[in-house]
Parts: sequence; C-alpha cells; structure tokens
Amino acid sequence: MDQEKLKKIDNRFQSVLDRLSLEKLDTYLYRFKGKNAGIQRIYGGQVIAQAYIAANSTLDEDVHLHSLHAYFLRPGVIKQPVLFSVDPIRDGRSFFTRTVKAIQNNEVIFTMSVSFHKHEEGFSHSIDMPDIPGPDELKTEIEMPNGLQWYDKKLYVIDQKTDNIFILNEHGKKLDEFSTLCENGSGITIGDNFIWLASNGETEARPFRGSDTHISWIMKLDINSRNLIARFPTPDGGGVHGLEWDNGLLWITAFNPTALILVNPDNFEVQFKFEIDQSPHGLAIEGEGIWCSDRVDRNIIKYNKSNGKILEKIDIPDDGPDPHGLSIKDKILWYSDAAFPNPIRPFPEIGSIELR
Repeated sequence: MDQEKLKKIDNRFQSVLDRLSLEKLDTYLYRFKGKNAGIQRIYGGQVIAQAYIAANSTLDEDVHLHSLHAYFLRPGVIKQPVLFSVDPIRDGRSFFTRTVKAIQNNEVIFTMSVSFHKHEEGFSHSIDMPDIPGPDELKTEIEMPNGLQWYDKKLYVIDQKTDNIFILNEHGKKLDEFSTLCENGSGITIGDNFIWLASNGETEARPFRGSDTHISWIMKLDINSRNLIARFPTPDGGGVHGLEWDNGLLWITAFNPTALILVNPDNFEVQFKFEIDQSPHGLAIEGEGIWCSDRVDRNIIKYNKSNGKILEKIDIPDDGPDPHGLSIKDKILWYSDAAFPNPIRPFPEIGSIELR
C-alpha cells in the first residue's frame, strides 16, 4: 500500500478519534464542540459513542461494558455543540450504573442507561460435553419393527427384538408401550376386540424368559386388559409371520408349504387355503385382495382372496426397504423394515407406499 493511501487511512482514523474526544466542563458534565458526523442531523452512532465515553470517564475502576440502553428523543442539530450530563446512579462493589443525557439548546435529544462490570472470577455454569454416541449411532425405541396394524387411528407395532408392542399416533409419536408373552414376535392384527400375535418361537434377540416355550403360537390378547386369553398352534405346525383379520376370520401365513390360510379364530378350522410362490411375511387386506410381503425375493404381491390369483405386484429396489409387516390405511400401504443395520440404513424404518 502506497504512502498516500496510508495517509488517508490515518486521517480518517484520526477524524474518528477527534469525534470521541470530549471536553470536561465539570465532574459529570462533558461537551463536544468539534465537527459532528452526519448530513442534516447528527449521526446517532456518534452520539452513542460519545455518551458512553462520558459515562466511562466518571469511573476510576477498571471495568467493562455490561449493558446499554439508548433512546433518541430529538434530532441532533449538526452545527451545534452537544453537552453530555452524567448521573452517577450507583457505584457497587462489582457493578456501576450511569445515565447520560445529550443536550442541545437546553433540550434533551438523547438518553442512555449504561451498566459497567468490574472483572471478577465467577461461577462456572457449564459442564464438559460427555462422551456420547452421535445421532447415527443412537437406537430408536422400536429396535426391530416387524408386524404392524392400523386400528382406531393408532398404529400398533410389535418389536421383534423385545416382543413389546408400541402404539403410535398418526405422526409416529409413541402413545404407549406394553410387554407381551410373545417369543420372536412377528405378525399382529386386531379384530373382535382382541389383539392377535404371531409368536415364532425360539429367539436370540433377547434373554430367555420363563414363559418362553420355543414353539410357534398364535396368541390372542384382550385389547383392553392386554392379558393373554388363549394361544393356538399354527395350522401347518410351522412358523408364522403374517396375520390379518378379515370380517370375523383370520388370515395366516404358512411355510409347509408356503401358503395363505384362512381360519375360523374360534376353533382354528381351515376355511380356505391357497399356495403361493413367496416366502410370506406381512399381510394386509384391500377390498377383495390381500397383499403379502416377501423379504427374500423383495416384493409385495396382491392376491385375489377367492382364488389366489395374482392381481398386482410391487418390486422393491435393491436399495429399498426389507419389507416385513404390512397394514393399509386410507389407500396407503404401510410397511416395516426390520432388517438392520445395513450399509444403506443404519436404523429401523416404518414407511408407506401410495396405492393406485
């Protein structure tokens, strides 16, 4: 930078310093009679700075600004000097308070209340950040969502890892949670004021409980008391994943062979059955069709309930969810993605697909 530019900067800086230089007339009275900054009226920033200097000049202590409140009452006349009258409100051990009035033509054009604080060691109101996991490492409350069922504007979800049932509202907020006697819980449906659960038997996801039998059951719970009312063996003697209530009857997935079975829930007599070329998991009724998810072939297929013919198919992309439980609400197909962690999603997921 050349000398000429440096000289201009020095001149500007000196001009600022000149405007901050006040003449002391008395112990608490100061005056500025230099060239005021501004065009038609005095620049407000100049008045604030000068008032602060006047207040600070009345203190002998080594203090710093604590708070400041300023009010512009009238426009400052640019070609007239400004008087600054300081009122020493209070001098404490740590805090010092002043009010300042800026005066022109015997009228107050500006007032300021300012507080100063002497430096001192105080209490520490913070603690060191603890060593905690980041957001991606945190577990959700539902660790492995599997079966799910919409009922009375609430979403019932069974956690396959804990065998607890979570009740969520329409925004995903947990309303309630309760434990069950399920073992490796999978499907869930609600009908006739009962909660029906698919209990798959032996699990390594949680510690052994005395109520565990290591046998696959379909469990019937009272929806109000949540007590176990009865449990039934699966129709084919194998594991069971999906359940779906259908006008007083109960659809069940089967594996010996893979099929969908419709039973009477009172005695579990088979009413209808059709074999499918899927590894069946979740079930959801839509009109005369029933959707069934397949986590092996990664698809969701809609069958005709009367004859088992395929009506529609949704293929899941490789980077999409691993579909388990299903439920339909307002033409939206909801699914649970219980397989995690994986390279794509290090967290469980409950999502939805809009049906045509």
